[in-house]
Amino acid sequence: EGDKLPFVFYTNGFDSYFWEHGFYPPVKVHGFPTRDDLEWLVERRDSRRPLSAELINTRIVERDYQFAAIRRILEGIESKRRKFLLVMATGTGKTRTAVALLDVLMRARWAKRILFLVDRIALRDQALDAFKEHLPSEPRWPNPGETEFSKDRRIYVTTYPTMLGIIQRGDTPETWISPHFFDVIVADESHRSIYDTYRQVLDYFNAVKLGLTATPQDKIDRDTFSLFDCDAQEPSFAY
Repeated sequence: EGDKLPFVFYTNGFDSYFWEHGFYPPVKVHGFPTRDDLEWLVERRDSRRPLSAELINTRIVERDYQFAAIRRILEGIESKRRKFLLVMATGTGKTRTAVALLDVLMRARWAKRILFLVDRIALRDQALDAFKEHLPSEPRWPNPGETEFSKDRRIYVTTYPTMLGIIQRGDTPETWISPHFFDVIVADESHRSIYDTYRQVLDYFNAVKLGLTATPQDKIDRDTFSLFDCDAQEPSFAY
């Protein structure tokens, strides 16, 4: 329409790139969006509101450092960054801080679907309980006893192996999950489980990515900082 060129895809026959023209820089992707993906991308482009103007829900977080962490990430997202590392000591409310951040992104129309990755079933259940408590109106997957993946939810909480299996089993139009399905991915305990095989989950999706950890690693083969584009062992925010 007119002079608008919202989305550009280009490929050399081996690698494909997606460019949200006038917003994010080009990024390598693992596949093309579905029609539903494109409709949402257009809607998001036209309806998202400035994040700096959005209020943080004080019923979810209440401490100054939690507000500071959320504002730091929101500022980075508005400045067109897409990877962040949030380092917070155990017991300081990492999950609640992430939930409050995601609440802002959904209300401001920057995010429609969220993936929250954990490395243990117990942590999955804790995260699902946190979303149920603080964002009760947002449809979640999985519900108790649910095993089949459903594409009609807004918040998805799952382990790395489960999500990798869903990606790998997507060999029909009905089971395939688009690389553009999620807008934001949160990797909990990202110092521990996000390397080697399970890094494929993060790499597959074209999304804003946030790592949560209390103990980031800076080893050659397990560098949590470089994984989230944080230079010189400086996280996006630390408390």
